[in-house]
Amino acid sequence: VIVEGCGQIHIGGRDHTGNLGSHWVIRQKEIHRATAGVDGLIFIETQTGDCREEDIVRLQDDYGRLDSSEVSV
Repeated sequence: VIVEGCGQIHIGGRDHTGNLGSHWVIRQKEIHRATAGVDGLIFIETQTGDCREEDIVRLQDDYGRLDSSEVSV
C-alpha cells in the first residue's frame, strides 16, 4: 500500500502508476520492482505465509546493497 508519494510499480511484465492508497497483490516468485516518482515513494509491504529475507533474489540493485557479483540475473 502506498502511504506517501507516487511512482511506477513493475509487476510481472506490466507497469502500473501508483499513488496514495494504491495496492497490488504480488504472487509468490513474481518479479516486481518499485521506482519512486520525483517526490519519493513510501509503501508498506506485507508478506503472508512462510517468508524469509534470505528468499529475496535481487535481479537488479541500483542502491548498492550488494556487490555486483552477488546480483542474480
